[in-house]
Amino acid sequence: ASSAQPVGPPATDARLGLIEWDINTSAEVLTEGEVELVVTNAGATVHDLRLVGQRTDEYVDLLEPGEAARIQLDLDGEQQLQLWCTVPGHRSQGMERLLAVSVG
Repeated sequence: ASSAQPVGPPATDARLGLIEWDINTSAEVLTEGEVELVVTNAGATVHDLRLVGQRTDEYVDLLEPGEAARIQLDLDGEQQLQLWCTVPGHRSQGMERLLAVSVG
């Protein structure tokens, strides 16, 4: 994992693409408070997404290839959000990502 500071302005919405074996994001930093995420399975097999922070624990159900889901989160008080695919074996193959949350 890189220790470099995230780049780009904090975003109130982001697109997340689930592929073999990665999670692509349109933003590296999310704003504190209300955010909307659009999760798309851009891969060739089923994927899901778990989102965990200090106060957040959300789950996006299994998505077939090409399917998308929209999720609203309140990131008030969060510092970072950990994302991973819970399908057995996918996280260990690289389907995980850490997003920073901008405070204040």
